[in-house]
Amino acid sequence: ILVDRRVDVLVNHACWPHLLGGPVARRLGVSTAFWAHDILGGDHWVERSAARVRPDLAVANSRVTAASVPKVFPGVPAVVVRNVVPAPAFDRPEVRAAVRSGLGVPDGEVVIVTACRLERWKGPALLIDAFGRLRDRPGWSAWVVGGIQRPHEQEYLDELTASARAAGVADRVRFLGQRDDVPRLLAAADVHCQPNTSPEPFGIAFVEALYAGLPVVSTRMGGAEEIVTDDCGRLVEPGDVGALAGTLDALIGDANLRARLGAAGPARAEALCGPAVVFPELERVLRDAVATAV
Repeated sequence: ILVDRRVDVLVNHACWPHLLGGPVARRLGVSTAFWAHDILGGDHWVERSAARVRPDLAVANSRVTAASVPKVFPGVPAVVVRNVVPAPAFDRPEVRAAVRSGLGVPDGEVVIVTACRLERWKGPALLIDAFGRLRDRPGWSAWVVGGIQRPHEQEYLDELTASARAAGVADRVRFLGQRDDVPRLLAAADVHCQPNTSPEPFGIAFVEALYAGLPVVSTRMGGAEEIVTDDCGRLVEPGDVGALAGTLDALIGDANLRARLGAAGPARAEALCGPAVVFPELERVLRDAVATAV
């Protein structure tokens, strides 16, 4: 394929493809770019094996990911090209009304949503703890969106539901499970919150929430620091459940603040991840990589 289609540069997304495709490209004289989607540690045997084939360029989805590239590929230039995330193609007010009606959300209720894999490091337990501190505050509910893919995730979901009961918010927090309409759920919510306890390599969910016009609340680490500004959301210190609860409390009680932060979201998302922004930048860096290799 590389020969027949006269490929100029082979882009390998993460270590496995680079380990398999990199040596082939090298033998054929084709430039290679390693695309880092996760924060690299350099200790896994796949990473150590991939390190034997030096790419011409590393592309990273965030600055925090780019900073980890030298652990596997020391001396290889790393540039940041963020993920392409297109804007949803529907009318938000219409979708919002339909989804909220279908899920029985009362008029005026503020819905806080988190939509991600059920991984501990994405912070759902911290979020439940924050909800517990808001149990006496009226006018809010929450959706936890994410399905079960592996056995340990079922165990974690059981822990989270038990925590919600213990915190006195089981009637406020709905675990919606696996969904194929997440953009519509985001459009129907009022606040997005994913309080990571470990750094997010990038955070596509944050960008999707910004497109939906939601204030984004997360912790001050990883990709969230590169996506969320004071104009469109709030960041709290990792593990600070009190600050998280206070931030959510302020957003629940201030519709004007929610509206102001939400209104800035779509433009922020487009500037970071819009196809018209990302694709030309990707073409430029790959052309530069080919020219440098030649």
